Amino acid sequence: MREELAAQGAPEPVLRALDTAFPPQRPPSGRAGRVLVANAADGVLLDRTLPEPPDPPWTRWDLLPHLLPAASALADPVPAVVVRVAETGGEVLVPGSAANAETVGGRDHPVHKVRGGGWSHLSMQERVEETWRRNTAEELAAAVEEATLDLRTGETRAELQRWDGAAGRPDGLAVDGMPATVAAARAEAIDTLLVDLDVLPMARLWIGASATELAPVEDELTTLGTDPLGEADAGAALLRAAVGSGAQVHLGGGRTGLVGRPLADGVGALLRFPIA
Repeated sequence: MREELAAQGAPEPVLRALDTAFPPQRPPSGRAGRVLVANAADGVLLDRTLPEPPDPPWTRWDLLPHLLPAASALADPVPAVVVRVAETGGEVLVPGSAANAETVGGRDHPVHKVRGGGWSHLSMQERVEETWRRNTAEELAAAVEEATLDLRTGETRAELQRWDGAAGRPDGLAVDGMPATVAAARAEAIDTLLVDLDVLPMARLWIGASATELAPVEDELTTLGTDPLGEADAGAALLRAAVGSGAQVHLGGGRTGLVGRPLADGVGALLRFPIA
């Protein structure tokens, strides 16, 4: 990794910062990946374990961190999970409607305590308590995972339904292609950025100091009164603009793309308001 980054022009302070990051973390058991971001001024800015190793592994020295591959490997966070546990099972609730609930059912017996005294009754009560714990331990993790997956799937489906309803309409609340998406990002009009990682080209954009200062050519930024910082990866620049303007981001790909067809240039957006 060090040699590859040095060949790309990474300065020695960055290389030393990354050297110190290996191997402070104990590698997780099983398959996993890791993403690190560093700069010369501050050293390591991000050190995050990924659930799967990148395929293929990659290193990048650029004006902006190349976070799209790492972001695609991470599940969207669910801010809260409520668990209600009873003697024979329970319920897992995630934010949203009552449809986002999973029931946890116990499978073992006994589940009722009995009165009495002596060692045999004490043993029976311990078995009951252990059954309660086992019911929860065996079912809870699977129920939480299923409930959160249902929530994420439902949110993605809702965004794609919004796209289906907006695409091609004269009000212009859905765009795709690099020029239209860049213009929307610069206007801070993006509500949801869509990125098809299988189609996104290795394009470059000029950026300024502000997250939403971006353009395909340097002169366009200069005309807008922005001092260009330089060129950056287009995907990284759009991700920066989306996050900087409070937009959501949906990543995907595959044969049918994110919206049932490949997005032009691999990018598109649902807008907060139409742009000229």
